[in-house]
Amino acid sequence: MRMDIHSPKGQYACEACIKSFAKKRDLKQHIMVVHADEKLYACDVCTRSFAEKAYLRKHLLIHVGEKRYICEICKTSFLRKAQLVSHARTHSGERPYTCVTCHKSFSSKQNLARHGRVHTGEKPYICTVCNKPFSEDSALRMHVRIHTGEKPFSCDICGKAFTQKHGLRSHMFAHSEERPFSCDMCKKTFVRKQYLTAHLLTHKKIMCDICNESFTQNCDLEAHLHIHTENKPHICFICDKSFI
Repeated sequence: MRMDIHSPKGQYACEACIKSFAKKRDLKQHIMVVHADEKLYACDVCTRSFAEKAYLRKHLLIHVGEKRYICEICKTSFLRKAQLVSHARTHSGERPYTCVTCHKSFSSKQNLARHGRVHTGEKPYICTVCNKPFSEDSALRMHVRIHTGEKPFSCDICGKAFTQKHGLRSHMFAHSEERPFSCDMCKKTFVRKQYLTAHLLTHKKIMCDICNESFTQNCDLEAHLHIHTENKPHICFICDKSFI
């Protein structure tokens, strides 16, 4: 199927998903990543295949009601037995696939293969725009959005869009009263983890070994220590009087 229609508005539209791009190279990059000939995620029910796992998950919803394999522990159901077997390891903790280099173990072959690139340095996924290599296809897809400007994750409330899912997830706190990150010392809560991390610095106490006075910054402690010494580094150039 041809997916590079040139529209009257000067945009290149993808026939597969109706997305449009200002530059042809952006469309080509999009097709390579999203609609690549090599589909990695296949549906075992109807044999359709997809470039992204998220698309496969969405597609599988059409087969709801056909799930025959049910986890006896949590009652989650699956379309095929292999999925149930893999899922069961989340309960048992079984990790049958072991790295021969570092002996770290994994619950699936896919995770072991992904880990193996840590040792080999292999980066088989190449950006066709800037030639930057990546070890995972998901990292390449995320990177490509720098070139295409795609922001596939949008807020249903205000319409703001994001290149990454966690960006949208963090943004959603702005529309709610939820502040999930709490300081254990003063119980103050924050929308984002980085805000909590910055706040925790205010509780960090640096003690003077001589008088036990405390400070939040090293520079304040260093200035204070001059009180306990004869060191007065700041000298008046007129009268030569020195100060701490």
